[in-house]
Amino acid sequence: MAGSAYPVASLLVPPNQEWIDAAVNAYRRHVEPTDDELDRLEAVMYIRTLYLACFGYRRALTNGQTFNEWGFIEPPEYFSSTAAAVRAAFRR
Repeated sequence: MAGSAYPVASLLVPPNQEWIDAAVNAYRRHVEPTDDELDRLEAVMYIRTLYLACFGYRRALTNGQTFNEWGFIEPPEYFSSTAAAVRAAFRR
């Protein structure tokens, strides 16, 4: 799962149907995700947010600054709608 879904998820920020279609078309030249992987895509999309929050926190500590993690956190609807659009694009 992480090997095929995470790279797709990380390309789709911010969500845009044209970008989703381009990413799906390019990605499927190399890998065709399984239905199980596509079903887990939404959960995998949170990895990028977690990574960016951790990176931002470490960077703020190193620079002696206050960290504002909210800059990396999208509303849940963002993840669910983007994952649904990606699943639909792969299943066309």
